[in-house]
Amino acid sequence: MVWIAGMAANTTSGGGETDVCAYYGTGTPPSAGSTTPTGTVAGLMQHVVLVSNTSQSGFTIMDKLTGLAINTTYWFDVMISSPQGGGAYIKDVQGVALEV
Repeated sequence: MVWIAGMAANTTSGGGETDVCAYYGTGTPPSAGSTTPTGTVAGLMQHVVLVSNTSQSGFTIMDKLTGLAINTTYWFDVMISSPQGGGAYIKDVQGVALEV
């Protein structure tokens, strides 16, 4: 099981949408700021619509991951984007991975 939560915001004038998606994989993780999704999607993309450039909203992504190999190192990543073309960011991010 994996849970990733935090606050989403967008500095675009009048607010805007911030999309948050989680990925995981093995091997080399994506570099910070990469705009190309890498790995396997975990959970569902969260579409956070904000009414002003000072608004914030919480998000949570969760998923039950199956088929993971024992004794293998995995990385987890969060990718953010904005259909308006910029200003999207997340903060106060927390993550939990639990073997069940």
